[in-house]
Parts: sequence; structure tokens; C-alpha cells
Amino acid sequence: MRLTNHQDTDRTVADLYRAIDRRIPVTLTYLKEEKVRVIAVNGAGVATVRKSHKTGRLLETVRTIEPYEIATTKAGDITVKALDRETGEGRTWRLDRISAYTLHRTTTYALPSPLDEEAPVGADASPAITAALRVAHRRGGRVTAPAPVVTDLVDRDLARPDGAGGHVLTEVGASVAAGLPSADRPPTFHTVEELTDWEIAREDRAEDLRRDLERADALADAA
Repeated sequence: MRLTNHQDTDRTVADLYRAIDRRIPVTLTYLKEEKVRVIAVNGAGVATVRKSHKTGRLLETVRTIEPYEIATTKAGDITVKALDRETGEGRTWRLDRISAYTLHRTTTYALPSPLDEEAPVGADASPAITAALRVAHRRGGRVTAPAPVVTDLVDRDLARPDGAGGHVLTEVGASVAAGLPSADRPPTFHTVEELTDWEIAREDRAEDLRRDLERADALADAA
């Protein structure tokens, strides 16, 4: 386990890019804003959430994710886009709210990943390369990635020094980046059956989680 307050941001980002590159899950300890739910229980004992609101209080939660992209928001926050193994759905995690993380050593991605949609960047190109290209495309061609990834981009003539200590995409790199499928889209499936099975599994996981939360909140209110 690595504690983020014991290392700089570049190290954390580099580790997450390594997870993307190798397609290995990451378990996070994350500070999530607390939500208060108002629960109603009918005569049959069935609980439903009437409304919820955020309190501003941060609570620790632990999640195992399958990351596929690292980006920076307009506000300057570094974010990790990943599939949440508990629900099977895509979520965005702010880097500054990750207090600890562990890169798995013996397992690989289990969920359909947007990384499976990679456009041809090169037969030996890693997911970290395509992730860096996506981010650069969204940032007007400016490359923000760990040094090994930047070096690989330069070696492939996809990026070049900008003369100010940074790097930008070349014309070839910009063209390749523009042709990459968005990591925000659902995975591509080859048959209707594959799509149906994935949607059913995702909905089942989300429904189970929702019911568990409702039961837990109802029991807490009744205590």
C-alpha cells in the first residue's frame, strides 16, 4: 500500500499509468463526500429513498477500480476515470482525495474496458500511450504524462518538444489522437448477446448496491 501524503503527485500518477498499461486493478482508500438519505418505509416494510443531499463531510471508503484514463479538469484537478468493480459502472475519482492505494500483482481487469476500443497506434503501443494521446487531444495538443510515456510518444513521432520544457503532439500525433474512440463511451460488443449480458450484469450489481444502501440506512434510522 502506498500513502499519497508520503510521495509527490507525479509518483501517484506514474503508478496509475502503470496500472493502465498493465491492466491491473487498483484498490483505493478514497475520501468521499457524505450523503444523507431520507428513507421512507411503507406498511410492508419496503424502504425507499425519498431524497438525499451532501453534507460536505468527507468519509473514507475503499473501492477496487479498473482505471483507463487520467485527465485534468478545467479547474486543474487531476482525475482518474475507472470502472468501479463493486457496481461495474464508470466513475471519476479526484486524485487529491485518494489517501492510499495498492496496485494488484496477480489479477487483471475483469470488466469490459474502454481500453478494448483502442485505435491503431502501433502493434506494440500500450494503453498508457493511448490514454496520454486522449488527454493531449483534450488539452489542445499539450502532452501531460510521465516521462517514460512522453519518451515513447517522441520515439513514435507522435510528440515533440515545444521549446518551453514541455511537449506537444506532432501533426501525426494529433491525427491519431483525434481518431481515438472516446473513453467515455460504453465498450464495443460484437454480438447483441454480449451487450445484453453486460448490461444485465451491470444493472444487477447496481441494483444490489442500491438495495443494500437502502436497507442499511433504514436500519440506522430505526436504531
